Amino acid sequence: MLRTLRNARIVVNVDVDAFGNQPPNMRLIEATGAGAFLITPYHPELKNFFEPGVEVETFRTENELVSKLLYYLDNPDRCSEIARNGQVRCLKDHALKDRALWFRDIMSEALEEKISRA
Repeated sequence: MLRTLRNARIVVNVDVDAFGNQPPNMRLIEATGAGAFLITPYHPELKNFFEPGVEVETFRTENELVSKLLYYLDNPDRCSEIARNGQVRCLKDHALKDRALWFRDIMSEALEEKISRA
């Protein structure tokens, strides 16, 4: 799968709930980690993971998606630049070790809160 993502010219991520109140779906991490150019629905929380327009691209409407797809197909250098930026950010901030530490901290806080209420 990661090889397929890496070899794609553009990866379109369509999240069922567009984050809701949750972190982004795994496709953002998988695609950027593989070095793919990723376009995903806009969500205000996305900036906590990747910088839109610099490390990933976003869209808000179907027309904007089509317009941006056509633009990036005509501008492969810009597409490659965003893909490289996304991969650097992914490997720097979202590697398995970092996510595991993040999860550990969340669980520790939850357990401490539960213990303090008991």
